Amino acid sequence: MVQNFPVPGYYAIGDILPTQALAHVASAEGITCVEKIKGLDVERIDYGNIPGCTYCTPEIASVGLTEKQAKEKGYEIKSRKIPILCKWKSYCEWRYRWLL
Repeated sequence: MVQNFPVPGYYAIGDILPTQALAHVASAEGITCVEKIKGLDVERIDYGNIPGCTYCTPEIASVGLTEKQAKEKGYEIKSRKIPILCKWKSYCEWRYRWLL
């Protein structure tokens, strides 16, 4: 989200914006900003399609809508719980016997 400020020629990217504070998001915003400054036709960044992760044990990754958000938008969804041992990495860390 490259934002124009009231002062012409000023833009913001990265941590100053109310977007996800991730390096790859700021990088995309920086590229978009430079393209806009150059006068190119800029495509908006899709903030609903940015992968994220939580560094914990076990790690958690996500992308897209949450189950609740999808239902609110009227999507028909199916969800399941599976044993974490279905993940290959969990075989190396067999002590984690939780559900995803």
